[in-house]
Amino acid sequence: MDSTDEETMDFDDDSDLALLLSPETEAGGCRLLPPMAFDAVDIFDGPVSRDEFERFYRHKRPVLLRGAAQSWPALSLWRDGATLGSALGATEDADLVTSLHSNDGRRFLGIDCTKSRKLLDAVVRELGEPSASRFYARAPLRGSLRSAVDLSALRALMGGASPTAANCSVWLGPAGNITPFHYDLCHGFLVGVIGRKTFTLVSPDEWRCMHSGHRERPELSRVDYEAWRAGDADERRRHPRFDQATRLVVEVCEGDVLYTPPFWWHHVETSAEGPAVSALIPFDPEAHEPTHVCHLR
Repeated sequence: MDSTDEETMDFDDDSDLALLLSPETEAGGCRLLPPMAFDAVDIFDGPVSRDEFERFYRHKRPVLLRGAAQSWPALSLWRDGATLGSALGATEDADLVTSLHSNDGRRFLGIDCTKSRKLLDAVVRELGEPSASRFYARAPLRGSLRSAVDLSALRALMGGASPTAANCSVWLGPAGNITPFHYDLCHGFLVGVIGRKTFTLVSPDEWRCMHSGHRERPELSRVDYEAWRAGDADERRRHPRFDQATRLVVEVCEGDVLYTPPFWWHHVETSAEGPAVSALIPFDPEAHEPTHVCHLR
């Protein structure tokens, strides 16, 4: 998910993955790579009760709530650039929108990005420019942005508690943006409002496959998933255990809500077809919910 520090090439099915060429292929020929060990994220096409959420998903595994936010006014209001751009007003308040610019021009994590402050209107206008430089912008969920979302169903799943307003945000970015593999310490609902994002998730129980190696930042994986997926021999040699990870892939479309538990690794890619706008609603674990061993090394 778009991590609280901060939503792959689009594959329609696993057969597309088998058509990647091996880097060892000689000119004029090709060799099929073995299919990846993808599993599926559970999908609810109707409402999920709090009891079902607590028993099967909370702090256990991801679930996609298909169309759970279809009634949000944001799905229509934010499609109009002028309405979206003016949602926070015309104030020069420096903390309105944080814009991240990645070092490689494509992949985004807070520690690897330079940051600037912008008005939301400027971000929306940049998002609509075909030649826009790649960026990821985080706007606080307040003002008219907040009034365009209905959090009542999510609050019900959270046991009636309200998420901390300061932690909720709206993320805006152009086509093809990538957030590399990482995990968050909180629960998270990612709501698709405009565009599509593909999530690839790995259980925290498979943390040894994720090649963390960061003593101070165990939540960051060293795996370059784009290179690994393309069959890069050096990348696969450096991170051999990643081949054993079970990767769950799910696409978040407009009106969908994806729940990601704490400590679940996730890689996020905005569709190449166009920009995406999403809302991130995180909430803290309760005292009885354990910290996974992957974060205690």
